[in-house]
Amino acid sequence: GCASIFFALEGYIYLESPDTNTPLVISHRGVSNKNGVQNTVQSLEKTAQLKPDLIEMDVQETKDGQFVMMHDTNLKS
Repeated sequence: GCASIFFALEGYIYLESPDTNTPLVISHRGVSNKNGVQNTVQSLEKTAQLKPDLIEMDVQETKDGQFVMMHDTNLKS
């Protein structure tokens, strides 16, 4: 909801001013090869130590209203 709107707006503002912005380092799902399991709290903690500008994580809402870090939208994928 609101977080998605915030990050979309932040990205839009960043892209609207390319001449004044420095490149960002964005960690995708929190880890690189052999550095841990993607989309886990442990990967967030390891990645935070490297101090990227942003960490992209996949968050899904379950049917009972809980949020989980998971790339796929269902367990069948």
